[in-house]
Amino acid sequence: MLLGGYGIALSGVGVINGILAGIGIVLMIVVLIDFPLRTTFSSAGVDRRCLFRNEHIEWSRVRAIVRPAGKRTFGYTRSSRTGLVAEVGKRPYLLVDRLESQPEHEALERAVSDWAPGLIFRASKPADGTAPTWLYKFRKGSGAESPLVDEL
Repeated sequence: MLLGGYGIALSGVGVINGILAGIGIVLMIVVLIDFPLRTTFSSAGVDRRCLFRNEHIEWSRVRAIVRPAGKRTFGYTRSSRTGLVAEVGKRPYLLVDRLESQPEHEALERAVSDWAPGLIFRASKPADGTAPTWLYKFRKGSGAESPLVDEL
C-alpha cells in the first residue's frame, strides 16, 4: 500500500501504482478483520480477538490444532518458529503468531485433552528456553519462579 501510495503521490494514478495500492488496501483490510491480537482458550472453545471483530470457535468445530510446517527453500528446510493454527473444516484459523514456551505448550496440551477429548493436537513442542508469549493468557499470580501459565 505504501509503494502504491508513494507512486501515486509522485506520478499520479497509473496502472502499476493503482494495482499496488489496491493490493495493499485489500491486505490491510484482511489484517484488520482477521489477524488475532489475542486468543484465549477455555472449556467452551477458542476466542479470537481481532482489531475489528471477535470470534468464538467451539471445540466441536475444531478438527485439529497444529503448528504449520517449516518452509522448504532450495532443498533446505527452515525450522518452524510459528504459532498455532486451528483447523476448522478445511479452513485454517490463525490462533497465535508466536511460538509459545514449553510450560505454555504443556498446559495447553493438557487443557485441550480435557476440554476436547479426541481433538488432534499436532503442534510440535517448542525448544528449551523459548520465551513465553502473552497472546493467549493473562498473568494472574505473582512470583518470578512460576511460569507464565496460570489459568488454562
